[in-house]
Amino acid sequence: MKNKLMLAVLPALIACTVSIVGWASTDPTENPKAGATLAAASQTDAVNTYVRAMRTDLSRGKVKIINDVMKLTADESATFWPIYQDYESELFDLGDKRVELIRRFAVEQNGGKLSKEEATSIADGYFQFEEQRLALVKKYYGIIAKDLSPVRAAQFTQVEHRVATVVDLMIAAKMPLIQLDSDATPRATERSN
Repeated sequence: MKNKLMLAVLPALIACTVSIVGWASTDPTENPKAGATLAAASQTDAVNTYVRAMRTDLSRGKVKIINDVMKLTADESATFWPIYQDYESELFDLGDKRVELIRRFAVEQNGGKLSKEEATSIADGYFQFEEQRLALVKKYYGIIAKDLSPVRAAQFTQVEHRVATVVDLMIAAKMPLIQLDSDATPRATERSN
């Protein structure tokens, strides 16, 4: 049953990941200079709309998984779901930072060079994202443990970890690896499948 639920969520996750990585890696030189700002703004609006739609689909899938795994009573649901909505709102804000990191990396990749400064900045941003994501789960583990029980909080944490792992794996599979050019300048290249 749980595997079927994950299979139901995977298409939304894959579509979201592909759209984020694909959007971020779009070659900015494809647009002529005249009107490029307007085109970029339209593209950003379309991507933001698409990401919001994918997040909605993902949220629905996660709600179903949580309901199936946790089997909350009516009283527990009344306490849990408002907490979860707050968590998800903060998680999506954090996800926006991740999208921006991916976009920055893709711009550098498409430019053919990844400077030491930008590599350091992106890596620092990645570490900060991971730290903030862990802190967020810990924060809501504490809230759920206090308001419901430590067992319910552990169930929440387990479901969130599994979903985050799948999302991380899909993003990692689409992200190019950084390679050194023959002149020893770091360059990102596509992963071979």
